[in-house]
Amino acid sequence: MKKVLFSLFFLIALFSPFQDSFSEERIKIGISCALSGHYAPLAKVYLAGWETYLKKVNKEGGINGTKLQWRVLDDKYMPKRAVANTEKLIDWGAKILAGYVGIDAVRETIAYIEKEKIKIPFFFPLTSSRFINVNIKGQLYSLRIETDKEVSLILSYFIRNYGISNWGVFYEGDYTGEAGKDIVERSLSDYNLRPVYEYSHKGDPKKVDVGDVKEKRPDVIIVIASAVVSRVYIKKIAEAFGKENMPYVITLSSVFPCSYVKKVSKYVAPGKFWFTQVTPHPKDKRYAIVREYLRDLKRFSLGEKPCFVSLEGYLAAKVMCDIIARAGSVDVSAIKVSAERTKMDVGLGSKITFNPIVHRSPLGVGLYEVLDSKPTVKTILWNDLTHLDKKEENMEKGGSEKTDIKGGKNDEKVKIDVKIKEVAAVEKGKTEVLPKVEQGAEVNAAQ
Repeated sequence: MKKVLFSLFFLIALFSPFQDSFSEERIKIGISCALSGHYAPLAKVYLAGWETYLKKVNKEGGINGTKLQWRVLDDKYMPKRAVANTEKLIDWGAKILAGYVGIDAVRETIAYIEKEKIKIPFFFPLTSSRFINVNIKGQLYSLRIETDKEVSLILSYFIRNYGISNWGVFYEGDYTGEAGKDIVERSLSDYNLRPVYEYSHKGDPKKVDVGDVKEKRPDVIIVIASAVVSRVYIKKIAEAFGKENMPYVITLSSVFPCSYVKKVSKYVAPGKFWFTQVTPHPKDKRYAIVREYLRDLKRFSLGEKPCFVSLEGYLAAKVMCDIIARAGSVDVSAIKVSAERTKMDVGLGSKITFNPIVHRSPLGVGLYEVLDSKPTVKTILWNDLTHLDKKEENMEKGGSEKTDIKGGKNDEKVKIDVKIKEVAAVEKGKTEVLPKVEQGAEVNAAQ
């Protein structure tokens, strides 16, 4: 009996992720992303969110007293370069990989890690690909909702509220663009529809064309391309039709940072440009996590303006650090156990949950409309607007906020004034009822 008890205690001690301190002098984190090239605007903003939270952790003494150290290498959104960077980062001593951008880089990196039999946690790349769901061998984890569900949200809203049947898709000729185009086709088939217009671009962003869009005349175009290519394309669509008569254009969350929302808003008529994102509005201060993010952005990332993508990076870093802290070690087995026990409330309404089978736990998904060239952005749908601070429970739950991305003195109020009907998102024959957004009130965002 004593031998059995000893063996049991030994196994608990061996596999328990809850240890008191780290043996390493620094917790080394390796990051590869596009610091140059077409996807640099997106990657730099995502990185800014990560670094804001990592700097905060170090300022407050580190994780269990151990400081973080990270190294960032530029892969120019080139998969082979991402692999070369990964090799360099591991040689440097990285015990964790994090913050990669784009499915091409992730796929190649995972293939390299598996080929070389390297065991290393890989946290929260910026990609919505389904590839995440089927690959856990390399300790890959994601906080992003699948592209399928973003597209389903778009289709559901516009078909049910506007009766749109003429759909178009513009996509970049890379893996992300091709996969996105296939998802749009598959999602439209659920409504017995198919795109009336499809067009792709590959190469120099300055040479983007719109093809036969004027002949096909789609009412809505879903754009799946890098921020640079998307911006040029949308400008040319506005020129081809005229601002007032152009189709609605909608970009997906994984390609468009806030700086480009501001640029595109100048080309289009009010209400013609929409986008999806995986966080609530980055200035919606009803959320404690958003207020925390805004405070830390001012403290540690001077000059960086609030953005959906940097808020996503900030949240990703927060979840990762929580996992490391509970592991008490950078040992891959300890982190794996800790990660797969994660049930963390980050203040967005539902918990981030991982287990040995599921390594994807989305933050959420929202649909946003650009109302003017300031730009003023209005939340049309967010998957949960009911998780507010206890001190603000007397507010009416839900709502659609208008906020000026530009910031400044005119951005003190977040206006809750839009009544949205309940919308059902359809995917693969399943119906997901999105939250009903009721008419709310005006709140002071400076509180």
